[in-house]
Amino acid sequence: MGTTAGEEVERIRMEEFLGDPLFGTGTTRLSTIRVSRGLSWEEVLNRLPTEDSPLVSEDEGLYLSLKDVRGKFYCLLVLSTTDPGMFVVYRPNIGRVNTLMKYSDLQQTYRKVTLEEARPHWIDLYNQSLTKCRHTYFHGECRINSPDNPCQVGLRSSTKYVLSGSVLGVWSHLCKALTHDLTGNFYIQVVRLYTTESQKEIGILIPTSRVEALRETLEKVN
Repeated sequence: MGTTAGEEVERIRMEEFLGDPLFGTGTTRLSTIRVSRGLSWEEVLNRLPTEDSPLVSEDEGLYLSLKDVRGKFYCLLVLSTTDPGMFVVYRPNIGRVNTLMKYSDLQQTYRKVTLEEARPHWIDLYNQSLTKCRHTYFHGECRINSPDNPCQVGLRSSTKYVLSGSVLGVWSHLCKALTHDLTGNFYIQVVRLYTTESQKEIGILIPTSRVEALRETLEKVN
């Protein structure tokens, strides 16, 4: 997180849990981070070709989805690459998409539009995605959203939790805290952070619904 794709990562809180040298455990850190992304309309205008920097391809520009969802359209900014027929794609709420798009795929679901036509749709999605997930924005509700585990799909700004430091020293406690079903199965995702403070760190992404359980466990073994 915090890559050239346009994400900005800011650490807003860090809790330290001291280990016990007698048992070979060091300090474990639980970081609360804010991930910001997205592309404003002003940034769109800055990235579009100009008279001094003309179009590389006539297919570059702004696109709207062929079909609307409750009167709302998906928006894209499409720019050329050195690979013919492949394009870099930006979305209002998430910024640059990690994968390139083929022009043949673009044609199937999107149509090229003018600045004037794209502007209100782009600005609306950009503004609304600060607090609304993609499901709520397009469909009016989100079936997976809950107070304990809010949906963050498509959010322009989201809060995440990362455990780093002496993780192996508390591995058994971590496994117990992350287990939340009868099968005892859980998914661990290792992430690399690049913060706006130029800090780099590798840790484990903790699901929002398990943060309190993990915090309580770490306080007991601290």
